[in-house]
Amino acid sequence: HMLCTQSVSSGGTEASEMVCRNHLRRWSAAATRYKKELCPLFLDVQKCSEGLQLAIKALEAQTNVDMEKIDLIMDADAELQLSLTELLSDLSTVLPTVSDLDAHIEGLQ
Repeated sequence: HMLCTQSVSSGGTEASEMVCRNHLRRWSAAATRYKKELCPLFLDVQKCSEGLQLAIKALEAQTNVDMEKIDLIMDADAELQLSLTELLSDLSTVLPTVSDLDAHIEGLQ
């Protein structure tokens, strides 16, 4: 994963890259589970999946999630918006922020 490789190239170790990958794997599993459990609750499963996919991509890239884009995809479904917002805050606690990750990696060395 790019995020992990970047950490290593900026002075990290292979061990730290492994820790990073483990975090990402755990996060990814959480995202997938939410997608399976959350999307069938809504009539338009396709839209739900697309919205979550967008959110997942943004989180993986460690960028801010573009809620406007997600709003469009979701047709501004208020209930889905709420679930998605909750999902995003849940997921962001599973995957540490880049600075947390850097600190964690420094602590390992």
